[in-house]
Amino acid sequence: MNAQAKIATRAPMTNKTVDVVVVGAGFGGLYMTHRLREAGLSFQGFEAGSDVGGTWYWNRYPGARCDIPSLLYSYSWSDELREGWSWSEKYAPQPEILAYANHVADHFDLRGGFAFNTRVTSAIYNEATQRWTVETDGGDQIEARFCIMATGCLSVPRRPDIAGAETFAGETYVTGLWPHEGVDFSGKRVAMIGTGSSSIQSLPLIAQQEGTLARKHEVVYYGAALNRFNRHDRETLSFSIRYSFVDCLHPRPGDHLVHPHGGLARSSIFRRRRVASENDGGDGAKEALRSTKNTADIEC
Repeated sequence: MNAQAKIATRAPMTNKTVDVVVVGAGFGGLYMTHRLREAGLSFQGFEAGSDVGGTWYWNRYPGARCDIPSLLYSYSWSDELREGWSWSEKYAPQPEILAYANHVADHFDLRGGFAFNTRVTSAIYNEATQRWTVETDGGDQIEARFCIMATGCLSVPRRPDIAGAETFAGETYVTGLWPHEGVDFSGKRVAMIGTGSSSIQSLPLIAQQEGTLARKHEVVYYGAALNRFNRHDRETLSFSIRYSFVDCLHPRPGDHLVHPHGGLARSSIFRRRRVASENDGGDGAKEALRSTKNTADIEC
């Protein structure tokens, strides 16, 4: 959904004090605000875009997708979230990843913690007061104990420094700032500069458009074939089993997973899920996943 349609024009926030300012509403920023709320800390988030998603909000070029398995590119801190979302492909495309970010924001009601269409212009730390003063292009001025930059390492697109580029009369696009409405390259000649993953992903789809001649600049780096395939329930079940086992090895606060006589506790939920998977891997395994929610049943 579009935050622009949901959030009315707001007055600047001045003289506001919070525990934490979070910059960026991508995967890191969403998770951070969720944890801050759980910890009972006050916070204010800022996002330059009109909605959540981070890099998946901005990068909408043809062929954009995750280059690691979708099940690994997912939040692992919520069983409810993990079991309530199903990926359609092993390597999810950009629209599906963005839909996932929106699903998370909706499910955990995270949008309310952010001011969208707002870019942070300065963040100054005062050694004397040990507080940050954060200002934005919307006139906001907020003080906070902590300032967390959840902007990621690829948030600033790099435009090539080519002499005479400003005189080019044709259309120019940057993959990191791709138009949300898409681009029609039919009947046009296209030159592509750069040989990174964005180029490798987008070039084949752009070249498929009738009448288009796609060219690349520099040298093509090695890229492995995607060999993508639709996600299967058995694969999802396998990941659920692994997560359950990891939860046993790394308990969260409040979990009691160590046997009073010593030694590493092993939860019966993991054992039951494993047996169900080995025996049938179908409806019976899914039922086992649904029926073994109580991790308090622990055996050594």
